[in-house]
Amino acid sequence: MAYRRAGGENYSIPAKHCLLVAQAIREEKMADVEQELAKWANHPEAKLIISKLQAILNSDRNPKLADDADLYYQDVVELRLLLESLQRREYNG
Repeated sequence: MAYRRAGGENYSIPAKHCLLVAQAIREEKMADVEQELAKWANHPEAKLIISKLQAILNSDRNPKLADDADLYYQDVVELRLLLESLQRREYNG
């Protein structure tokens, strides 16, 4: 997590999906991202994180979304960073 907070990049597909979700929420253009996530919703390795991202798109900001032992550790980091950035945005307006 320290690596990512220091500006390090994660080029994984789940990380890119987290970035897409953040951008869609900022720009209030969720429909396109919802379609992209739906394409991955049944992929065995992506199903869990996609369900978390869909919840976030539907306004769930509970940090416990990232506290799932079945998530890959890099996905946990990306979800936590996404949720933190959304909370900062909501706090700062």
